[in-house]
Amino acid sequence: MIYNSVNKSRKNVMKKMNYKSKFITLVLLSSILFSNVFFLNGMVFQDDNTISKELPENRELMMPEASVTLSVSVSPTSASIEKGNTQTFRFGLTSDEDMNHGDWWIKIDGGDWIPQVSWSLDYVPMAEIYFKSVYYTTEASLSVGNHGVHARFYHDDCGYAYKDVNIEITPISLSVIVNPESVTKYYGNTQTFEYTLSALSDINSGWWEIKIDGGPWTPQGPWSLDPYSYYYRDILHYTTISTLHIGTHDVYAQFYHPDCGYVYEHATINVAPLPPTNVAPTEYPCYDGTTIITWTKSSGATKYQLYEATTPGGTYTAIGSVLGDVSITSVSKSSEQTRYYRVIAGRDNAWSELSTNSASVTWSKPPTPIISSPVTQTIYTHSSFSVTRDSVISEVDEFDWEISIDGGEYEEWSSSSLSSLSYDPPAGDHTYQFRLRVRNINFGVWSDYGYSGIITVSNPSSPMNFQVSEETCYDGSVTFSWTATTGATSYTLYEATTVDGEYAAIITGITELSTTVSKSAEETRYYKLKAVNDVGDSDFSSFVEVSWSAPETPTITSPITQTVYTHSSFSVTRDSVGSYVDEFDWEISIDGGAYIEWSTSSLDTLSYDPSEGDHTYQFRLRVRNANFGVWSDYSYSGILTVSTFSTPLNVQTSESICYDGSVIISWDAVVGATNYTLYEATTVDGEYTAIFTDIIETSINVSKTTNGTRHYKVKAINEVGESDFSDYVSVSWSAPESPTITSPITQTVDDHSPFSVTRDSVGSYVDEFDWEISIDGGTYTDWNTSELNTLSYDPADEDHTYQFRLRVRNSEFGIWSDYGYSGIHTIIIPDTTSPLIDSPPDVTYVYNTIGHNITWSVSDSNPYQYQLFIDGVGQGINTWDGNDLTISIDGLSIGEHNVTLWVSDIEGNWAEDQVNVTVEKENNIPGYEIGSLSAVFLISIIVSIFVVKRKR
Repeated sequence: MIYNSVNKSRKNVMKKMNYKSKFITLVLLSSILFSNVFFLNGMVFQDDNTISKELPENRELMMPEASVTLSVSVSPTSASIEKGNTQTFRFGLTSDEDMNHGDWWIKIDGGDWIPQVSWSLDYVPMAEIYFKSVYYTTEASLSVGNHGVHARFYHDDCGYAYKDVNIEITPISLSVIVNPESVTKYYGNTQTFEYTLSALSDINSGWWEIKIDGGPWTPQGPWSLDPYSYYYRDILHYTTISTLHIGTHDVYAQFYHPDCGYVYEHATINVAPLPPTNVAPTEYPCYDGTTIITWTKSSGATKYQLYEATTPGGTYTAIGSVLGDVSITSVSKSSEQTRYYRVIAGRDNAWSELSTNSASVTWSKPPTPIISSPVTQTIYTHSSFSVTRDSVISEVDEFDWEISIDGGEYEEWSSSSLSSLSYDPPAGDHTYQFRLRVRNINFGVWSDYGYSGIITVSNPSSPMNFQVSEETCYDGSVTFSWTATTGATSYTLYEATTVDGEYAAIITGITELSTTVSKSAEETRYYKLKAVNDVGDSDFSSFVEVSWSAPETPTITSPITQTVYTHSSFSVTRDSVGSYVDEFDWEISIDGGAYIEWSTSSLDTLSYDPSEGDHTYQFRLRVRNANFGVWSDYSYSGILTVSTFSTPLNVQTSESICYDGSVIISWDAVVGATNYTLYEATTVDGEYTAIFTDIIETSINVSKTTNGTRHYKVKAINEVGESDFSDYVSVSWSAPESPTITSPITQTVDDHSPFSVTRDSVGSYVDEFDWEISIDGGTYTDWNTSELNTLSYDPADEDHTYQFRLRVRNSEFGIWSDYGYSGIHTIIIPDTTSPLIDSPPDVTYVYNTIGHNITWSVSDSNPYQYQLFIDGVGQGINTWDGNDLTISIDGLSIGEHNVTLWVSDIEGNWAEDQVNVTVEKENNIPGYEIGSLSAVFLISIIVSIFVVKRKR
């Protein structure tokens, strides 16, 4: 079967090759045929277009025959030219005979014959014109008059042939051309004119003269020049003087030639003034319709003209009449507009250009006036009030005041020009607003309206700043006061027992801004106030609370609890008390005994002389107002201990925790002490040992080089003895606090980019840093000693975990802090690889038998779950630990089944495989399956043999 297939393919190929060969052969034959056709056609074409060339004729056939008759023609037959020009004549033989040699001569008038050319020529046809004609050009020096130009030709066989022609030389026609013919220049400048003779012939002598206006002719120089000075002979350049006065001048030039006489020409020069400068308005903008334009005069000018344009670069047009010798003019307008002005200066008929700068003027309505009063406010009186405007520009001479009442339409009110007017409001509550516009009567354009504030006339407002002389009253009487309310004629005071209770009027018709209320018992009341006028009552003011009470407990500021070391008298001082206090009751306790009467003095400060010996003293005080009659509570002083010597006070340290090895311990100076001793102990209640003696100052520096806590006390010393220990102060020498690393935090990322390692700020005493790194949980190694707060770490392009730690210290103290640890920065590149799963072979088993399994070999670096599907039905999701999976397939029904295993990893990558399972029926005839299979196999072999033979 395979052989037949191959053989058939071969035959097809061969068949295709035969077709291809035949096609190629046909193409080649066609190409040859067409090539022959084109070749033959080409040959025919070439033959049809071949040019046959004949031999040239015998040169002797071109030679003319001999002739014996000659004549000469001339062109032109006559000529008339100006002196200095030339004229060319052509003399030619009229015979066509064979003139192969001969001579030409020319003479002028009765002069000599001058040979022109001799001919002895061979047979050259193209030279025919040269030996049968001659060209003769006259000389430019021929004089004025008629001249004869004679020509002759001689031939040996024929003799002479003659021709005469007449030429008239006319005088030269001269004229002068001037450039420029007319020009304008500014005064003080010069101008060069170019005078050119119109004739360019040989003018070899003559002279130029110049005059200005009616002045004398001024020779410019005689001329007797050779041809090389041609340009200078025929052209004169003349430059005017710079002092020509303003006006129009004629600059005349004349040239004289002996043969031609004089020729004249003149040019006109207009000397104009310089343009005016500094053109400016006297006001900008203009509010009264008329403005003044000024400028700086131009030297020599006697008149001026003003020009106007609508834009700076627009077309300027003369306005008004020509002005005299002035530097100022006025311009008036009757509507709002902006115009631009320039000026020209003139004298006689000469005018300057426009001034280089322009003056800009805007005619405008006046600025909107400002009404400064009334401002938006509420008043509580019907009295007249002022309506005031701010000052306006001096050009304003008309005013138009209008008023709106209660927000209505504005109506005419006044045309007064006064800055302030008075308005009397009618009775009742109303609002008023005013507006004003102004103008200049000559210009006639009103300004925009300026508006006042809105003033409201109303009942009195609630009284403001309602207050009481004392919220707590100790002398039985308080005074209420408030700020005057505009428009109020009287006030009413109200009282209530609670803040939100009913307020009853207790005092009416109050015309002052205060009133008094008295009580004789301790109680609390609430008060409000109303303002009253002829319009009505105001709302309540805010409330005021007043409590009648016994005096506050006084404060005794001295003596404070302390020990003194002198028997000198000391002060007993109380703080100031209210003016209502007029009775005092002082008592004293000595050595903690009972309090006894001491003084009823009302003085703030009293003096106490202690008795000899060491004692303690304490004072107390109570006060009252005699009218109210209730004593305050007692106030107590501190306990003053009088002793012979004191211990140092305020022992303190510069820092209770020392990180840099050195602290300062200080204390207050002790009166009478000559020096101090510092003691140290390892525990608060331990034994204190003197470490510094004879300390003169009230502080001393203590240094340590190891961690630990020490406690310090101080004694004061003098020649009598030493004081008791002071209070202790503790100092802990310590390594710096463990630093905090804020970044990286514990996280997992999928990026190998550099990341930041950041610490929090540390104390200023820290000056050494020790960074270490641990990779993948390994040993920490040194990384960096930089003191930067933030460092950058560039991780390797692999999956790793990184953790950093940092310790710090003060180089003076030399002890490192504990390590501060960062979070663990984990870099894991996402897993995109699906789990690996094999394909077990299909399974066949007999129904109702057991022990049938499918084992899949599966693997993945991050196993997660698996699920089994039997005939497309899921059997539940299970956890996969990465090991191979063996699945029981017992108990399936008879027939074909597909069993699919689906596995996935943590990243969501998955894989699946399907195994086909066949469950067969139970067979009761042994060997049936084998016989059936054998029969099938045998039949298959017979069929196969038959098929093969048929194909062969």
